[in-house]
This record gives sequence, C-alpha cells and structure tokens, in this order.
Amino acid sequence: MEIRFLSHGSIKTGGYRHELFLAQTLEQNNVNHVLKVLRKPYDAQGARHLKLQWWGFKNTYSEMAVVGGRLALVALLRNVFSRNRIYIVLHHFDTEDGKSTALQLYYASLFHFLSCFKKRVQVIAVSPYFQAFFQQKLERDILLFPNFFDTQYLSKFSTTHKKKLICLGQWSKKNSAEIFVLAELLTRRGYECYFSSLNKDMAGQKEHYKIICFETYESYLQPLAECIYTIAFPAINEGWNRIAHESILVGTTAIGFKKGGLGNLLVESNMLSVHSAEEALALILSDIHPKANQSFIEKYDIAKAPLWLRYFPA
Repeated sequence: MEIRFLSHGSIKTGGYRHELFLAQTLEQNNVNHVLKVLRKPYDAQGARHLKLQWWGFKNTYSEMAVVGGRLALVALLRNVFSRNRIYIVLHHFDTEDGKSTALQLYYASLFHFLSCFKKRVQVIAVSPYFQAFFQQKLERDILLFPNFFDTQYLSKFSTTHKKKLICLGQWSKKNSAEIFVLAELLTRRGYECYFSSLNKDMAGQKEHYKIICFETYESYLQPLAECIYTIAFPAINEGWNRIAHESILVGTTAIGFKKGGLGNLLVESNMLSVHSAEEALALILSDIHPKANQSFIEKYDIAKAPLWLRYFPA
C-alpha cells in the first residue's frame, strides 16, 4: 500500500518540512505502506495554479495522501467517495494576509467541503491555537501534529560565547513593520541584525540589517546560537514559528508577539512576549533571559512524534 505526499514550490519551506515529516511518521507507523514523494518545483500563481490543481487531481488518488492547503481541495474531491484516507495540513489562516480574490474563493470552497465531508478526510493543525480555530470554523474535529526537532542535535550548537547579534527571524513580506523599527533602534546601539532567507536572490546588506541565505542547516544554526536574542514579529497569525523554536533549542532567547501559534510557543517555552519594538528593545537592553521549560523541549522532540499519531483515527 502507498502513502503519497504531494507538495509544490520553488523553495522547500518550513511548511514543506513539516508535511514531509508527517508523511514519514505515518509511513513509520504503517509498516505495510511505502511513502512516495511527488513535488512540483514552482510557485502556484496565475495559469500555473490551474496546472498545479490538475497535477494534484491526477496524483492524489492513493490509499493515504498528505497535502497542504493549495492541493487540499483536489485531493478531497479525488478521494472523498473512496476508502482512501486524506490528511490535509492547514498551517494557518488569516483573512488579513493579502490573499488574492481567487485564493479567497478557493479557501471558501475548501472550507465548505471540509465542513461537509468528514469521513476519512482529516484536517491537521500545527498549533493548539489553530486546532481550536479550525474546529470552530469548520465545525469538525481537528488533529494536532506540531513541528518536531532533533533536540539533542540542536543542543550541540548551544554556546555561552554570545555576540552582539540579533536574529530578526525569516525574511518575509508577512513580517510586521515593527521588526524594521526594532532593527533601526538596535543598529543605533551597536547591535548587528540579520534575517535568514531561503532565497539567494534576497541576500545582501541593507541599512539596518543583513539578509543571509545560509548554504547548510549547520551554517544557519551556528550564528543562531551565537545570537543573544531572536525576534518573531509576524504581521499575521502564523501556525508555528520554526526559527523561534530552533533558537530556544540552541540556547538563544526568543522574543515575539503573542499571537496565533507563536503565542502557544512563547507561553509553553517560557520565552518573552511583547507588543511593540520599544518593549522588545527594553528587554534586550535589560539582558533578560528566562530559562526555557524543559517540558517544552522534550514534548517536541522527534522521538515523540509517533506518539501523537495515537490520536489519529484508525
């Protein structure tokens, strides 16, 4: 029997890694199934979005399939009257994130069908916040499968030799304008600030920060561990901030907005939440570093991932 994981995009994002790990964990727990990974390496815009939907419709028919939001509707329609089981991962949803009219209509249709068809179609959220959000919006049970990390491996990068370095999180159009206010305030006080990016074309030196595209995971983790703080200032409610989580595991304090799944992360880990750049600056200048909750670190270790499947329908 087969598990199919379908994805798309020119860059393998954190969402891709989460969905792939879910598919791998399902394969691990279903010994008679073999995982097949299918991917379209381009972003779905304009006519390409229609091509992606047709590709997804042709390829999502499988005994078990894992897809993200953009392929969810065709996967549902292709399999809903079969005995196949479909896992649809919805990382986050925010009406204020600038979706096009076409995408707004797409998600309205998807949510309608998810509310109607519940048998063998499972919706998965990555944070308690969005588990509750989608349960209310879709009027159905939502499964929870968060991000998991190799905590032992990441802890090896932890160091007491900190630099006057601040990670501003991942470069994204969905960052709040407050992050740029903070970068300027910090630069004036002699701090070095940087964003990480998965896109090489974005890399470069700006007035108050750098954008760095790291070649390897290790080259990304080393400076992250040398930072004194990592900042997470999303403009929208996001699912689960991977960089903030990774920062904690390499011994760097995270400061962020208490919103969406990021709020769950900050509370569970005992990190710092603020409402503005000025509040964050005050904490940084005060050099406050709360100790991360050990229970948080252990809860999201990769070894625990199969245990979360106990709550999945048989």
